[in-house]
Amino acid sequence: MSQNNLSPRKMAFLPPAAVVYLRRRAVEVVGLTLFALATALALALATYSPNDAALNVASAGPPANWLGTPGAWTADLLLQTLGLASVAVVAVLASWAWRIASHRGLPWYGLRFVQLVPCLLLLAAVAGTVSAPKQWPQASSLGGYSGDWLLKTSAPALQKIGLTSSSPLVISIASTVAAILLLYLLGIRFSEWLALARAGISGFAQ
Repeated sequence: MSQNNLSPRKMAFLPPAAVVYLRRRAVEVVGLTLFALATALALALATYSPNDAALNVASAGPPANWLGTPGAWTADLLLQTLGLASVAVVAVLASWAWRIASHRGLPWYGLRFVQLVPCLLLLAAVAGTVSAPKQWPQASSLGGYSGDWLLKTSAPALQKIGLTSSSPLVISIASTVAAILLLYLLGIRFSEWLALARAGISGFAQ
């Protein structure tokens, strides 16, 4: 009797084609989930009202935020923490969702995830160097408390070399690094940017 007859055969629960099909659908579900999260954050930020009940605001009235109380709390927390840099969170999530759901892939996703925090901090700091208008509803700057913290902690080191956080050189370098990190985080290739530009120009021309 051969050895193959003595060992139990491994029975495939599903045919290979079905496994591939289910894997693709699972990836698409992950992408659509990220896109739903990005859409929810965008709606929460777009319909933010400083009069809605939130972490530091007490209000007995119904929330004006389209997503209700959860949306009001989320938007207030994002704006307090990151300020205008919150928009980058939506952009990154939407881009990742598009790449995953369309099976374009997201290479080095671990590295991208790690770089998300310094990118958001730099964007918040750059936004914090701009004077907030009177209509700005937060006590922090346009970069939120994170931007204010980075500007404050970097001030002593900048003073040693004769610079301040509002120096054009510092703002230029921080903006450039933040833009490079953001472009890398989005994961959109140069050819894809060109395709998007052509589609936008064609749509505008029509």
